[in-house]
Amino acid sequence: MTDPRPTLEAPDDDPYLWLEEIDSEGALAWVEAQNGATLARFGDARFAADRDALAAIFDRPDNIPVVARRGSRLFNFWKDAEHPRGLWRATSLDSYRSEQPQWEVLLDLDALAAKEAEDWTWSGASTIPGSHDRAILMLSRGGADAVVMREFDLASCDFVSGGFYLPEAKGGAAWLDRDTLLLSSALGEGMATSSGYARTARLWRRDTDPLAAPLIFETAADHMAAWADVDRETDEERLVFVERIGFFDAIVWIGDRTGPKTRIDLPTDASVEWHRD
Repeated sequence: MTDPRPTLEAPDDDPYLWLEEIDSEGALAWVEAQNGATLARFGDARFAADRDALAAIFDRPDNIPVVARRGSRLFNFWKDAEHPRGLWRATSLDSYRSEQPQWEVLLDLDALAAKEAEDWTWSGASTIPGSHDRAILMLSRGGADAVVMREFDLASCDFVSGGFYLPEAKGGAAWLDRDTLLLSSALGEGMATSSGYARTARLWRRDTDPLAAPLIFETAADHMAAWADVDRETDEERLVFVERIGFFDAIVWIGDRTGPKTRIDLPTDASVEWHRD
């Protein structure tokens, strides 16, 4: 049975199929034109008033800092009028419970952007489980989906010289051990799905070429994405692989870095989390 959907080679009667080339000059110019038309229609005084009111709300100094607990420390990414790009910072549980928590600033993203002349925005961090003394930071240029991944030392509050580094691409990574990452990235030939996201999970060892890292899981190119994570609460190594078929559907597999994978028998539209096997 043939696929009836239009393609670039056989476009049928779809006048907007050329927008599938999402990074083409024509598609980007069309998006800019639509943005301009939207602002011309809705960018009035009421829009400006709403924008300024929301900015005042988000920049309030008494906003509750949302935290992620990692080991004995609580991490928070904080933005306000003085730090529009944000501060990555940490404190203790006792300090967080006090009226005026004492925060250690790990990274000032505004200062980094100025120093490196880059339009950096924050896309998250993944610390090494257990010690939480190193992290993979994900930095986005201008808020794009694609990120640059860089290893960061939390003791010195600086990037690790010669550490893990991955150029700009859509994707992420999870720590397998101190010298190994589970890399789910669209970087590299044939590593992206048709949606532009990671198609594979790779075993990236320290001081090796990420483009040559061995594949341990992959999905079809016409699926949306694939990624991998670690279930650490088991007696043996247990890896979890997520094969996202589309935005609302995914298949979850379990296995290890070398052997066969076992599919979890659940509906693809179910939301799945794992804890202690």
